[in-house]
Amino acid sequence: MNIQVEEKQPRRARRAALVLLAVMLLALALPTATSQAMSSQSFSINVDGLMTNASAMFNSLWPIFAVIVGISFGIALVSFISKKFTGSLGTGGK
Repeated sequence: MNIQVEEKQPRRARRAALVLLAVMLLALALPTATSQAMSSQSFSINVDGLMTNASAMFNSLWPIFAVIVGISFGIALVSFISKKFTGSLGTGGK
């Protein structure tokens, strides 16, 4: 019974992440309306504007992910080193 609950949580998290990604892509892909596009009733995506928005978003968000990855690597490195020291001292580490 607990296994089913544990399996649903990653699915919900994955689904929420996909919905968030779709909303972000939709917000980035909305073209800026120009007078020519409005008068001709055509659908066009301004790739330059899309790349500008994407690069600005990436540049503002990468430090957050860099800190998370750095902390994760730091914890992994401390764990690795502590296991090596406890293993070399013969106190039960493997």
